[in-house]
Amino acid sequence: MQSVSVWQIVKNSDKEEDVEYFMQKFPKSSCIEAAQKRIHEIRAVNHYKNGDLAKAYDEFNSAGGRNYLQNSNQSLYDKCLEFHDYTSLTSSSKQEELQAFLRKYPNSEYYNTVSDMLAVSMAKNFSMYVGDYTVNQALSYAKDDYTKNIVKSYAKQAKKNYSEYKRNQRKARVRANGGYINYGLEFLDFGMNMFMSDRMLNIGYYNAGISMRIGNFRAPVQFEIGVKPGVIFYAMSEYDDYYYDDYDYKTAFHLPIYAKLKVNLCSIGSKSKLYASAFGSYKAVRNEDIEGRFAVGGGLGIGWRHWDWMVYYKQDLEENTRYSYTDESKYIGTSLAYYF
Repeated sequence: MQSVSVWQIVKNSDKEEDVEYFMQKFPKSSCIEAAQKRIHEIRAVNHYKNGDLAKAYDEFNSAGGRNYLQNSNQSLYDKCLEFHDYTSLTSSSKQEELQAFLRKYPNSEYYNTVSDMLAVSMAKNFSMYVGDYTVNQALSYAKDDYTKNIVKSYAKQAKKNYSEYKRNQRKARVRANGGYINYGLEFLDFGMNMFMSDRMLNIGYYNAGISMRIGNFRAPVQFEIGVKPGVIFYAMSEYDDYYYDDYDYKTAFHLPIYAKLKVNLCSIGSKSKLYASAFGSYKAVRNEDIEGRFAVGGGLGIGWRHWDWMVYYKQDLEENTRYSYTDESKYIGTSLAYYF
């Protein structure tokens, strides 16, 4: 009982040696445990006064924690706990941990620092699909210009990554559709002039050639150049004062060089396009009696990944050949090509 009475006096002392003297004098007292905790509390206060909040926090916990401390020391413990929670945060801390600290300590002296850490953490997690709302949310946590610039740099990089991703996607689609430049083999280019029943000159031709196309079949606009050597054949009856029923059948080699512009009109299913085409050709080799040097035309066609089929109308621009009838220079034709 004496030890209890003495303890009631000693327990409020701020001197560690007073408590140690009590423990030495009453080693078997029922107050020994309380005395040991009081020593830890006194040490914690001293560490706190010396600015060592980490050691103070450990000693306060050894004293039993907040609820076992004197009322005057509970606020000190709160400060040490706040410091402990702050120092436990790192650049790799989860966003939930950083947000929990801000909610728990809204008036903390470390609030701005942790808020900046949260802003950077959010910025590091920006995906390439990040939107303005998410970026602005991260910026709202940034408390200084340095941190704001870091967030903006991550946002800029994310948008750059998205642009690069879209570019790669477009390139992949272009490659899947044939690339930017295709080379083709024209297996068939066949046409006949628009003859009438009293026609004196019937003309047809068959060409096969090679071409280069800029823009694949899905491109809105495509440009093509090529050369297609072939044979022109014609049936001719001389007409002067008399009309003869017998025709003279002849063939000749010719070499058209052409340029063509295609404009896609719409899709036909998922794997083909309907297009309109305009073209011009120059005949490097020709039969001057039958063909003009230049021709223009246009038509409609269907393009696939590799194949291309078109029906067209073509007209020679010159009518100064030997057999210069009005309709001999107008043709209906069709072509079929394969692109690599």
